[in-house]
Parts: sequence; structure tokens; C-alpha cells
Amino acid sequence: MSVPQLLFHAQSLAQQGRGQEALALFDQALSQAPDMAEAWFHRGNLLTAMGRHEEAAASYTKVLLRLPGHVNSLNNRAVALQRVGHFSEAARDFEAVLASAPQHRQALGGLANCTLHACDWSRREEWIRRLHAAVRTDSADITPGLLLGYSEDPALLLAA
Repeated sequence: MSVPQLLFHAQSLAQQGRGQEALALFDQALSQAPDMAEAWFHRGNLLTAMGRHEEAAASYTKVLLRLPGHVNSLNNRAVALQRVGHFSEAARDFEAVLASAPQHRQALGGLANCTLHACDWSRREEWIRRLHAAVRTDSADITPGLLLGYSEDPALLLAA
């Protein structure tokens, strides 16, 4: 099978919930085309869906080595790092996402969540201001659980 065929087949298997088979095909495609960022990206997505977050982060890193600043890979790596408790590293990626895509819907909440988990209170007032504004304007995905770390305003929590 050609590399594009392998990728197509791998993605089809992943959508069917056949993760191990899909992963084997992604790996086969990458053995033939190790610089293919698209394959690394989809492999990372699959590993994330499988709950293998450290491996997913490594796959997104491979994308970023080939496509520095790839916003979706930065965000997805940040999420993966966050899920395994690497909050400082995740925060750096979320910051990079916001620097290149300020309107990204997930990055602000992810960054605020990382700083909350890391007990980094140095920017607390900034987060309160930014999160409140984001909820009021519906410009970012902010969960009530996250907002509880920064606000006790019942109307704002309900809006979130």
C-alpha cells in the first residue's frame, strides 16, 4: 500500500474504534515517510483518544519539528501534557498558541487551568479579568469548574 492509502486506511480504522490496528498502519506509513507531519498529527490524535497522552505528546512534537508553530499540534500537545500533569510545559504550549492564534477557543482555558494546577498565583488578577471577559463575550471555551478557581460570581458561573 502507498503511504496515502495507509493513512486513509488508518484513519478509517481509528474512526471505527480499532485503535491498535490504526496505530500499526500509522507506524507503517511513518516507516516509509518519517517526515510526514500529517501522519504524525493523526497518530497523536489517535494516541490521545486511546488515553496514551505521553506518546501523543511525542507525536505532536514530531509535527512541530517539521512544522514549527503548527497551532493544532501545539494545542493538542499542551492538552496531552496537561493530562499527565506536566503543567509548566503545557502552559508554554498554550502561551504559544495564544501568541499565534489569540482567538483560539481552547487555549485560554487550558492555560488558566495549568496555572491553577501549578499554584502559580503571579497572574491571578490577569486570569480573572481574561476569563470573565471570555465568558461574557463567549470568545473561549471556559468551563464552570475552571472558573470556580477564579470566581464565585453565580451569574458568571451560570454563563460558563
